[in-house]
Amino acid sequence: MASNFEEPVAIACQNNAVPSASQRQYIARGLWVVDFNTGYSFESSDAPSSSRTEAGEVFNRFEEASQAGGIGTLRSDDSRLIAVGRFGTNGICLLDRVGDSESKKKGLQFSEYTVLGPGDPKYEEAREIGGTLGGTVASLKGRGDKKQRLETLLQQVEDAGYLRKPVR
Repeated sequence: MASNFEEPVAIACQNNAVPSASQRQYIARGLWVVDFNTGYSFESSDAPSSSRTEAGEVFNRFEEASQAGGIGTLRSDDSRLIAVGRFGTNGICLLDRVGDSESKKKGLQFSEYTVLGPGDPKYEEAREIGGTLGGTVASLKGRGDKKQRLETLLQQVEDAGYLRKPVR
């Protein structure tokens, strides 16, 4: 199957679809979860009319990261943890349950990543790079030097031996 996306992406993601009580668990697994009440569908037309534009943007970044790979950050407002890592290709997971919710959701998991928290030497840098300005996902392309800073940060944590593979 040919990829529609040729260039790896650099994105900052927020786990808006994960309940507060479960945030740390999903960030610790390097798993970005999206919803928009579309079940397993990636069609933005299946989202409620009030969120179709955002759903389209999120689904495009989601599929792009899964098809072309890339790098990113993962955070939430309900946790102080931030995951930084690399997306491999074909990283989409279909989730029957997230937290206590029984609605179907889509997930994209890092192929290798690390989790940073307050007190880690690279935490503030990851936090600055990972800001989404309240959205579910933000492309780091065209956002100053954030893409380069994330590439440098990932190289530093890799050189220090902190990148790990996810537990599936």
